[in-house]
Amino acid sequence: MKRYCIRVKREYGENEIKNLNSKNLVDSNYIIHHNKKYVYIPLKNYTDNSIMFNFKRKNNPVENIKKRLNKHKIENIPKYVRYENSIILKTDLENRYVAKVFAEELKIKNVYIESGRIRGDMRIPSLKLLYGNGGDDIVLEDDIKYMLDPERIMFSPGNINVRSNMKKENLNDKTVMDMFCGIGYFSLPIMKHSKLRTILLCDINGDSIHYLKKNIELNKIENNIEIYNGDSRVLLPHTEADYIIMGNFKSVDYLAAALIRSKKGTVISMHYLTPTENVDSYYKTIIARARRCGYTLGNIENIKVKSVGPHYWHMRSKFAVLNC
Repeated sequence: MKRYCIRVKREYGENEIKNLNSKNLVDSNYIIHHNKKYVYIPLKNYTDNSIMFNFKRKNNPVENIKKRLNKHKIENIPKYVRYENSIILKTDLENRYVAKVFAEELKIKNVYIESGRIRGDMRIPSLKLLYGNGGDDIVLEDDIKYMLDPERIMFSPGNINVRSNMKKENLNDKTVMDMFCGIGYFSLPIMKHSKLRTILLCDINGDSIHYLKKNIELNKIENNIEIYNGDSRVLLPHTEADYIIMGNFKSVDYLAAALIRSKKGTVISMHYLTPTENVDSYYKTIIARARRCGYTLGNIENIKVKSVGPHYWHMRSKFAVLNC
């Protein structure tokens, strides 16, 4: 099957494969091709300098899973979210044989199922371990590694584009504030790709702060970092940040706390939920709230992140502080 690929001379092949794997660009469903002169590395998507090449497809583990389960008259094969050594099956059906089949075919250590909703302000997942011993795992996105324990820390794969785009923000020599930092969902790409003056990170969840510190070390981050565990409205100093991240659905309730830590020109990136009928207009409500606090905001952009249920959207809006 024809796929986009990177072609390099054989002597550079091993290093290029490591480089592309570190950025999560290699399509592992296809076999890397070698000949006397070149190595052809299959890619998930088109990139600069990529070409087309006809690859052989690897043995498909999902098809193997279907065959094995169908033999036991199990036809509804659950979808799953994958980490490095674990998966979360998108089902509440407790079937340990199904978990064992997934683990064997995908060559992973742990299989969880969803046992309920995300819980409370600390966004704690409701998972049940069906196979393996559990524990820490890693999610790799682009060149960022996120370490977490799936039973203690939520990770939303639907936010990948927003997380990935954070590295494009030019924040060299800027002061950044992340009011709901979690394990570094949105701040790690910034810290990895910008030489910040300082970054202030805060989260109410002590487990998240624990893994944030691990992830800073894991990704070899070198910035001037201040970390706070608690309510960002209370703990964060009243500095004048250049860029404020509010990656929580309750961000609108924290707007005043962000504004008093802003200055003219500050960019505020807010995540929130809104009914479908308000998708194109809710940003005006945020601007009106800021005006009642004595601040004038300009709307930079509004992005639909993902659908959340039948009538709600996860939105991300960016604003600039024009007057304060």
